[in-house]
Amino acid sequence: MNPGNWPTGYTKFACLVGDPAAHSLSPTLFNSGFSFLGLDWAYLAMSVSPDRLAAAIGGLKALGVGGISVTMPHKKEIIGLLDGLTPSAAMLSSVNVVYVEAGELIGDSTDGRALVDNLSFDHGIDLRGKRVALVGTGAVARSISVSLVQADVEKLSIHGRNRAAAKEIHLLASLGGSSTQVVLGEAADIETAEIVINGTSLGMSGRGHEGYSPVDKGLLHGGQFLCDVVYHPLETRFLQYAREIGAPHTNGVGMLTRIAVLAFERWTGEKAPVQEMRRAVTAEVEKRVSS
Repeated sequence: MNPGNWPTGYTKFACLVGDPAAHSLSPTLFNSGFSFLGLDWAYLAMSVSPDRLAAAIGGLKALGVGGISVTMPHKKEIIGLLDGLTPSAAMLSSVNVVYVEAGELIGDSTDGRALVDNLSFDHGIDLRGKRVALVGTGAVARSISVSLVQADVEKLSIHGRNRAAAKEIHLLASLGGSSTQVVLGEAADIETAEIVINGTSLGMSGRGHEGYSPVDKGLLHGGQFLCDVVYHPLETRFLQYAREIGAPHTNGVGMLTRIAVLAFERWTGEKAPVQEMRRAVTAEVEKRVSS
């Protein structure tokens, strides 16, 4: 696009709704992809307070939005404002992306699918038959648990301080008739896991607990693959442990990129430039860390 005459009257737009939203990396991800492919699209981050959510969604629909990303605190509250849900969003009672189909807004939940895509496509991991330990009981962990079961892992152990929430995820992940063994995890399940996933925000910058790990280093070893959904900083204490013990690992940039890729391709009908989007968002995180 020629910056001198863009955007135009034909430019399509998508956006993020959250509160807050200004810190989001989504504009970097999507706009780098649009620019790389020369698409006449633009992506904005919009801070929308809970009391203005209904007005915002109605306005975006009226304006012909091409797609919506949804982040906290709106993932549940937006459901009643949409025209429909995918089976995944209905099961999880959570929406992180909205598609536009024949003028109607359809909510989907893709966090777990994105993590599985990251492990499968970017790291070559075949999840079938694997023993996986998942730490966390929030919305992201719920989505991840269901996708891991759908990927036919052999065993999934759920670990969290909130035992009631862990039991809820255990029940949710156990649905569907899969052969996966789903258990409420103990320390021994982490030690024997082949893949350990931090599905919490513990270790994220700006949350007051940077420098902490959700798993004791003594439970980890070099024969495991460690995955963190946190992407800022790029190396959390959990991943520092992975480096120190020689375990292969990945941070949350890959999952974040794959969430964007799933939305990008559904909205535009184009194949997303995955490597370019990952490169752009990694550079942006590094820039923020150093500033």
